[in-house]
Amino acid sequence: MTGGYRDANDRGADGTGGRRPRRNRAGAGRRTIITPARLMLPVALVGSVVFLAWGVFTRGPTQVPVLITGLGILGLTLATVAVGGAVVAWRSGTRGRGGRAFLAAFLGGLIAIAAFVCFTAAAILTLLWRAT
Repeated sequence: MTGGYRDANDRGADGTGGRRPRRNRAGAGRRTIITPARLMLPVALVGSVVFLAWGVFTRGPTQVPVLITGLGILGLTLATVAVGGAVVAWRSGTRGRGGRAFLAAFLGGLIAIAAFVCFTAAAILTLLWRAT
């Protein structure tokens, strides 16, 4: 072996040259692990939206407190998803996946803005509810 080149006789028995074959970069063959967070976040998101919709369409003396609670829960859920987006952006950036990092950061930022809108609406409704 001279000059860093492999000789034809240096190949492994399988013809790969003793190297491992490359995996598909798209992630084919990987299984997604269902963690409790991945299970609970969509449930919390759908549940808070349904609770908020119920508060919008139900008329009565408890309508505003239900809306405040629904907005608070939706804001917490969206903030959790935004933090997850930041983690994905950080991990993707350190692994050299710039496009995925940018998309995760952009979507996470939009979701964080939506979370702060929910928190602001809940705070304003709380102030208005207490003033009456």
